[in-house]
Amino acid sequence: MNTNNPYSIFLKTKNIQILIADDGIRFDMKNVKKVDSVRDMRLFLKEERLKLIDGKLFINAEKEKGTRIVHYVFNLRNKKCPYFLC
Repeated sequence: MNTNNPYSIFLKTKNIQILIADDGIRFDMKNVKKVDSVRDMRLFLKEERLKLIDGKLFINAEKEKGTRIVHYVFNLRNKKCPYFLC
């Protein structure tokens, strides 16, 4: 169970950054690319959607330190944002 779930969203003129972090038990980064659970499928689909608009998904997980997920969307004004992201 996670005891602390901070998150933040930064909106700038052309960029969006969404940070989600927790200090709970980390998940194994080696298994994230294997889509064998609903959680893994959601991460995979999120990454694919971000790629459609030249966005990036970064995941950092460290034992005893939790997980940090950052979504970036760059140059948003120059792109048509799909309904599922905006």
